[in-house]
Amino acid sequence: MLPDTIEIIMAYMFSGSGVKHIRLPQSIKAIVGGAFRRCSELTAIYYDGTVEQWHEIIKNPEWDAETGDYVVICSDGTLTKEQANDTA
Repeated sequence: MLPDTIEIIMAYMFSGSGVKHIRLPQSIKAIVGGAFRRCSELTAIYYDGTVEQWHEIIKNPEWDAETGDYVVICSDGTLTKEQANDTA
């Protein structure tokens, strides 16, 4: 579990790890570099904020490269991997 005050998930912070699920606090403002690159076992990201707030997070295009399918579970809904990366 990450501290509730963290604002940036740094490049390669979890890259290649066996992380299966993680809780991200609402304080997250950016996910940079390949923070979750090659986390092939990742199945769920529990995000304390709303779907709208998730989409406001600045995410590097490679932040989740080479991951399997995962879902982002927000306080008001669940996003598929594709929806989690939708910037529209």
